Amino acid sequence: MELQNIGSQWATFGSRLVWSRNRAGLSQQQLADKLAGRNVGYPVSRKNVAFWERIGTKEERDGQTSRFMHPDEYPEISEILGINGLWLFLYDREPDLDPLPPAEAVSALYGHPPPRSESELELYQLLRMLSNNQVESIVSIIKTFTSCNKK
Repeated sequence: MELQNIGSQWATFGSRLVWSRNRAGLSQQQLADKLAGRNVGYPVSRKNVAFWERIGTKEERDGQTSRFMHPDEYPEISEILGINGLWLFLYDREPDLDPLPPAEAVSALYGHPPPRSESELELYQLLRMLSNNQVESIVSIIKTFTSCNKK
C-alpha cells in the first residue's frame, strides 16, 4: 500500500487502524485472533476490532457499544500490524509521523525489539503472572544456566 497521506484517509484512529490492518493483509477476525493469542488478559473479538475501526467517526458517536482498547493492547496491536505505534495513536497531533516503525527490529511504542519468537512471547506472558520473588528465582536459575554454557 502507498505510504503517502492522502488527506482524510488518516483523519481518525479508526481509519488508521483499517489502513494498517489492510496493509498487514488481515481481516478483522484475524486481527482479533492474533491479539487474543497475545493473552494480554482482555477478551478480543471481531466486534471489538470493528468498533475500534469506527473510533472518531459518526458511527462511533451514535451509541455503538463495545469496549475501548486497553492500554496493554496498544503495543501488541502495533507489533502485530508492524506499524509505528506513535503514528497509529498520535498522527492527528503529529502529522509528520511515518506509519512505519523507525527501524524494522524496533517497537516504536517502547523502543525495544518485538518478541523474536512465539516461545519468547509465551515466556513474557508467563512472567507477567508471577510475583517479584518468583521472577527473581527464575532469573537466578537462568543466570546459573547461562554461566554453565559459557564454560
